[in-house]
Amino acid sequence: MDDPTGHRPAPYPDFEAYVRARRQALLRRAERLVPNPHDAQDLVQLALLHTFRHWDRISRGADPDAYVQQVLDGLRTDHGRGGGWRDVPTADPPDGAVADFAPGHAEQESLRTLVSGLPQRRRQVVFMRYWLGMNAAEIAAALGIAPATVRSTLFQTLLRLRAELERRESAASQSASPTRSTNRAS
Repeated sequence: MDDPTGHRPAPYPDFEAYVRARRQALLRRAERLVPNPHDAQDLVQLALLHTFRHWDRISRGADPDAYVQQVLDGLRTDHGRGGGWRDVPTADPPDGAVADFAPGHAEQESLRTLVSGLPQRRRQVVFMRYWLGMNAAEIAAALGIAPATVRSTLFQTLLRLRAELERRESAASQSASPTRSTNRAS
C-alpha cells in the first residue's frame, strides 16, 4: 500500500540492505571478470536485477553471495559468447548525475602498485579483506592462520602503506614546487 507521500514501501527491504552492504564487493568481483569498468557495472546491475526477481527464494538460503556470484559468472559467460548485454527498459529512468571517477584513478593506481610490491602473505590478506570483503575469521580459515595473525598483518601492512604513500606525496609536492635560480654573474 502507498504511504501518504506517494512512495510505495520497498517489497524486499532485506534486498536493499543486501545491496547496500555488498555492492562494492560485487563490483570488485565483476571488475575481475570483465576488463571494462562500465561493463562491470552493467554486469552487477543485471545480476542484481536477476537476484531481485528471485529474492524470496534466495534470501531463505544460507549464502546469497554465492547465488549472486554464480549469476555474475553466468552473465559473463553469456556476454563472452557474443550475446552482449540485454537492456532492460524501465518506466522511470534514474535521476542524478554519474560521478567522475577520473581524479581518484591515479591514487588507486599508485596504491595498486604499492600493494603488488608487498610480500605474498601481506598481499593476500589485503586482497581478501578489501577486495573480497572477507572478515578476519574468514581470511584466517582460508589461509590457515590465526585470526589475530590476520589482524596484526593487516594493521602492520596498512601502517607501511600509509607511510609510503605519505613519503611519495611529500616527494611529489617537493618536486612540484618551483625552485629559485641561483645563477650569478661572475
